[in-house]
This record gives sequence, structure tokens and C-alpha cells, in this order.
Amino acid sequence: MALKKAFDISKLSNKTQQILNSNPNSYLSVGVNGEQLDEVKVRYNKSPGELLTSGPRNTYIKQGYDRPGTVNSGRGGETGAGSITLVAGPMSAKPRSVELSPQKDIQKMLYADPNIALDASMIYTEQKTDVDINFNIAKGQAGSLEARSAIVAKADAVRIIGREGIKIVTKVDKMNSVGGKIKSVPRIELIAGNRGNALQASTRASTNNKSLQKVFDRLDEINATLDFFMTSQLEFNSAIASHQHPDSFHILLGLLGAGNPLSINAGQCLPAFELLTSGAKCSAQEFIAKSDNIMTKLKIAASKINSTEVFGVNQAGSKSVFSN
Repeated sequence: MALKKAFDISKLSNKTQQILNSNPNSYLSVGVNGEQLDEVKVRYNKSPGELLTSGPRNTYIKQGYDRPGTVNSGRGGETGAGSITLVAGPMSAKPRSVELSPQKDIQKMLYADPNIALDASMIYTEQKTDVDINFNIAKGQAGSLEARSAIVAKADAVRIIGREGIKIVTKVDKMNSVGGKIKSVPRIELIAGNRGNALQASTRASTNNKSLQKVFDRLDEINATLDFFMTSQLEFNSAIASHQHPDSFHILLGLLGAGNPLSINAGQCLPAFELLTSGAKCSAQEFIAKSDNIMTKLKIAASKINSTEVFGVNQAGSKSVFSN
């Protein structure tokens, strides 16, 4: 980002620059120790219905009517449209040159209307104005207010500092400035880049935490159900793999050979080799799955604490910023 020079006379006329460069006492005109500073000077194009207080360094305070631009702009032709405007650096973004006489006692001033886009910094206090239209503010969810009172602070950087807190509050009164009844709660909108079509509702951290807690609880329940199923399946698979049942052939051989029907493998068949190998493989995998499930349960518990508790490292709620 290009920055302006600390001391820049390039926007002054050639005649003025020659005078400043040739004057051996020109240091008296560079603002040292509060002395005079020769620079582009713009004065407010005052109308008869306005009271103006101007400063020596491109500043003014104007009391009058709603006027975002030329003398006939805004709602100045209506009653109840009073205005107080404070401006530092009118036309600062595109300064123009001025003529300075050789005696340096008379300076040809530039007169300009208010320019919301080019004035460096300003505070507008308006009794009745079309604030969103005048300042080219995106409609957002609330839309553009017309013929309403407004206060606007605009500069390259705006800081609002409250030593003991800052509150942004809507609807503290039942009526607006024109006597209309306020029926709903006006919204608070934060529009970065003036992109009003990309707005989304702000999340309330406490409510969001409760929703997350419910999700984690359901995950924990699913995890417990899965663990119970795996335990039961492991027991069932072990029983199937080692299953034996009475076998008439073994009973007959034991009875004929030793006179005891249970002498050969207790009269039961041998476990199936296919079931033994499959059961061993399945049991090993299920033990691994159960171990993973235990770790998952621990991870869910840790995520729940980190995401929903006030001391959690991933807790969504701010300890300093609150909204409803």
C-alpha cells in the first residue's frame, strides 16, 4: 500500500513550490514547532443555511442540514433534518493545488462540497438522513434505512475504546426519531468488505455448546452400543469356533472298544478346523477393534471437554465478547 510523504508539496502549484524552495526562511512554513504549514487547503462550500467553524489545517465543524454532497443534496429541504459534521482533511484522497501570492499573504483557497468518499475522516450526526444510501452501505439483512437519524464515523481506521466495556445495543426505546413505533428487535450486523449478501447468523456459544454436548453424548452412546455388540460377538464367535456336540459314531466306538460311550472325546465330535481358524482370526481382529473402540471413547471424552467446557482449549465461547 502506497503511503503519502510526511512532507509533500507536490500538489501545490509550481509558483508556490518555487517560492518555498527559494525562500531561505522556508523552514517557517513546514509546520515545525506548530509554525505555519503550506499545504493544499480546501474550504467548505458553505450555504446560507449553515454555520461553519474552520481550522487552520484543513478541518471544519459544520452545523446545518442533512447534506451528503452538493447544497441541494440530502434532506435539507425538509424539516427535522438538522446536522452536525466534523471533518479533518476534506478532499484528502485527491488534493488539488492552490495559488500562493509572491507576498504569501493571500492564498487562493479551494472550496469543495462534502465528499464522503474523498474526505479523510469525518463524524456525521444527522437528525434525518438516508444513511445507507449516502454512504453506499450494503443492505444486509436489515435493509437500508431512509429518513432516520444516524451517527456515522468514517476514516481509514476507526477504533472504539471503552476502558470499562463496550455495549452495542438495539431497541432501548419504543419509538424511533420520527415517532414511529419499533415493533421488532433491530439486528446488529457486522459486514466485512461491504458484502451484504454473504451474511450468516451469529452462533451463540452456550447454545452451541449444548448442541455439541448432545452430539458427543450420542456418539458416546453409539460407541457403548458398538462395544457391547463386539463383546457379545466375540463371545459368540469363540463359542462357535470351539463348539462340540454329541456324536453317535464316537459314542458307538467307545462303547464297543472300552465299554464306555464317553471314552472317546467324551462322546462328542471334534471342533471343525475351518471354524477354529476363522474364529482365531476373527477374535484377533475383534480384540484390536475393541482396543480402538476404547481409544475412541477416550478421544470423544477429551473432545467433549476441550470443545464444550469453559476451560477447554477449543471452546467456541469467548470470555470477553457476548451477544444474545
